Amino acid sequence: MKTDLNVQERLTAMSMLPPEGNVAILRTLRGLVKKLGLTDAEFKEYEIVQDGVNLKWNEAGTKGKEFEFGMMETKIIADELIKLNEQKKLKPAQLSLYEKFVEDPPKAVSNEGGADAKH
Repeated sequence: MKTDLNVQERLTAMSMLPPEGNVAILRTLRGLVKKLGLTDAEFKEYEIVQDGVNLKWNEAGTKGKEFEFGMMETKIIADELIKLNEQKKLKPAQLSLYEKFVEDPPKAVSNEGGADAKH
C-alpha cells in the first residue's frame, strides 16, 4: 500500500511495533524501522530538536511523505492498531494511523525482494 505519513505518524508507528516475533516478522520489522526512521537529512530539513523527552520539528515535518508498504509490513502495523483498539488502548496520536492502515487501507503492493520476501 502507498500512503503519506508525517513525522509524528512515523515516530508513532515505530513506537508501537512489536518487540519480538518469528524470523520473518523480525526481518520485516528491521525493514520497517529503516523505512520509517528519520535520516540525517530529514533531521536538518525538519529542524528536529529534542526538548526534554519530546521531539519538535518545523512545519515541513507536518506534511506527509509517501511510503510504500508491502503486505507483511501493512499487516504488522494494522494488527498492532487493531489490538490496541480492541483493548481500548488506542491513543489520539495513533488515530490517523488506524484510519490509514485499518479502516480503509489501499491494496498492498507486492514487495518482491524486500522485507516481505522469504529468506
